[in-house]
Amino acid sequence: MPDSNTPIILVVCNDYGELALAMYLIGQQSFADNTTLMLPPRLFHQNPDILSGRTFVYNSISDIQKTLEKQPPGILGLFSGYLLPIHRLCSPDELDTLLRSTQARGWKYFTSDPFLGLLNDIDASELVTLTAPKWNPIWAYFAAKERKRLAQLLTEMNRVLKETLHVYPCGASTTEFRTDQSASSRLHFHNDDFLSQPGYTPATNPSMANQKAQRWLFVLGDQDYTVQEGKYGQTIWAQGMSRKFRKVLISKLNETLKAGRVPTLIAPTKVIESVREHSHVADAMELIGHCDYAHFQSLLLESEYVFYWNAVSFSCLVRTLSGKPWFTFDDGHLLRGMNADYASRIFDWFYQGDEPPRLNIETTLTADSMLQATQQYLEPAWRIRQALLATSDVQSLLSTLYPGTVRKVQNSTSEAFKILQQLGEVISTHKLDGSAVVDTSLLSHSKSDVRSAAALLIEHGAPDQAEFARSAVPTLAFFQPGVGDIPCPIDSPSPEDKPWRAAVESEMSTIIKGLPKGPEPTA
Repeated sequence: MPDSNTPIILVVCNDYGELALAMYLIGQQSFADNTTLMLPPRLFHQNPDILSGRTFVYNSISDIQKTLEKQPPGILGLFSGYLLPIHRLCSPDELDTLLRSTQARGWKYFTSDPFLGLLNDIDASELVTLTAPKWNPIWAYFAAKERKRLAQLLTEMNRVLKETLHVYPCGASTTEFRTDQSASSRLHFHNDDFLSQPGYTPATNPSMANQKAQRWLFVLGDQDYTVQEGKYGQTIWAQGMSRKFRKVLISKLNETLKAGRVPTLIAPTKVIESVREHSHVADAMELIGHCDYAHFQSLLLESEYVFYWNAVSFSCLVRTLSGKPWFTFDDGHLLRGMNADYASRIFDWFYQGDEPPRLNIETTLTADSMLQATQQYLEPAWRIRQALLATSDVQSLLSTLYPGTVRKVQNSTSEAFKILQQLGEVISTHKLDGSAVVDTSLLSHSKSDVRSAAALLIEHGAPDQAEFARSAVPTLAFFQPGVGDIPCPIDSPSPEDKPWRAAVESEMSTIIKGLPKGPEPTA
């Protein structure tokens, strides 16, 4: 793992989902103090200080190069390397040159992959479909032209990034897929400390109808709005919003008001202006045309329900991990723009063999109908969440790049031993004997810090310290989010209507599997 002097530089493209993924990676991690975030102008304009004092704008690949040259060798994360050329932020050759030069200087690097490894399996021209409405030959012309451009770029980017470590914020595959990409170059990960950040409130049982949740959040991205315009018959040269789609959208917002909730809409400026102009109750709605990351995360985690026109938004996973329901009215631009192989892998990796929770947009939204939809959502959501928690943690990702080094929070085995001792004190104080679970807020350190301390002691501590760490760290599984102030019997239902025992056993298995074997015995 990187030590206290190891710089971490994360380069983000123009995609808000990739920015959210980068922030998910570093959320509540001690190495965040070592991290520099580099954003293109579009994202930087709305998030100039998302990492206080460590957020910078880049206008070209040379800006990234200059930043890297000012630092000693460290870790470079690309979110996503595949999208940088697609968003016209650099060419494939420019990125290739950057990676070669940084590697020669001792840097390690990885990339996120919105295409889920499929570029190693099939030709890029087969992956990208970009269908257009048959009634609009102009759209069809531009769609064919863009498809050709994307296929060419993705082919080149696969050549550049094929051997790079690819990271995925989703569960591992439940079935076998053909792939030319080696298993060593893929890593599924989660950040179990992300939801412990200030401002996060653990989910309550949706079946109990949380009375404090007064907001229903509607999220419509730029590209998904374009899909809806085509779906409802808007022409490519039209300046205003499609009347048909506007009518459907306003009806959803009105239904939310009738349900006694406040509708919050995050959408392109054109959509916001159109809703304000044509809805006589627009003043009762929250209409947001521009939303920075911090504001969006707050809305995302505090809303009773979240509705999308995209089944593959990264924030859907955040809702799932938090135990809070979400739904989609449409597959969205990614599923509509990719072939059937992509959809299959989405359903397998992100939804563990299930499909995303879809709603018919023609069906009236009411408090009762949403409660019924949520009950259907609970079972697959629980399986998805368990699959997420069974993946590698963030520290394992970094140790893949920097094996054998020690991270900042554990500068010595003595400090690591103190962390494990504090865990033991909490267990003793609350008399935990395996019969109950308690809230994670009782822990003195994050779970990632405790697990890293245990790993350090197992690898470098004295034999008695290593034995203590190996026996103590699995008890982390008895600390769960959403328990509250009073311990809950281990067989009582969790917020997902599953016995707490299921979550404890799943996490304990993950912790044990993730522990190092320790040093080889000496003769």
